Amino acid sequence: MDSFLLGLPKLSMLAQATVPAFLTRTALLLPDGRQRLTLPRSPVDWGLDSGGFTELSNKNNRQRCYRLRPAEYAAEVCRYAREIGRLKVAFVQDWMCEDCVLRRTRRSIEEHQLLTIASLIELRSIAPGLPWAPVLQGWTPEDYERHVALYLANGIDLRCEPLVGVGSICRRQGTLVGVEIVRRLARYDLRLHLFGYKRLGLVDALPYAVSADSM
Repeated sequence: MDSFLLGLPKLSMLAQATVPAFLTRTALLLPDGRQRLTLPRSPVDWGLDSGGFTELSNKNNRQRCYRLRPAEYAAEVCRYAREIGRLKVAFVQDWMCEDCVLRRTRRSIEEHQLLTIASLIELRSIAPGLPWAPVLQGWTPEDYERHVALYLANGIDLRCEPLVGVGSICRRQGTLVGVEIVRRLARYDLRLHLFGYKRLGLVDALPYAVSADSM
């Protein structure tokens, strides 16, 4: 594994960071969800997660989708890259496949996979200069392999990507199915990033992934 990003629950912690960091979009906002007037400069490289699980599983989200439009998300990330600096990767607005999220959105795993691909395509068309990274979603190992094929069918060869996130897996780290998912995806010669992987899962995943975060 090339890098491990330390998950920071609060933006105020970034200014004191001494190792590569990882933050979710919600950590960059004020408690009421508004944008901050000023942002700290980062002394370290860092990565950004869209905060999709919080958004899509939120019982108050009656739209059952991302309420933040792609153009709005892209504008936010442009600002973070410019004002905070040292942004190395920004993950797209991916659609998780845990049961609790599927029940909220009332969509299928394949629909979530296609929406995740659409997010990458749209965000790159809006802001091509940002370090957007794709995410693989699914629940079974076969789901994830199908998602690799769906990306390719939409003109995206994930083998050419600097980093590919693996979603809906952090709660299964250290389990047999979690290891099998990562192992199978590694066969496709992908540079995998594992969301929320800590000590429980890192030992088994070390041969297969290039990065992880502790968020």
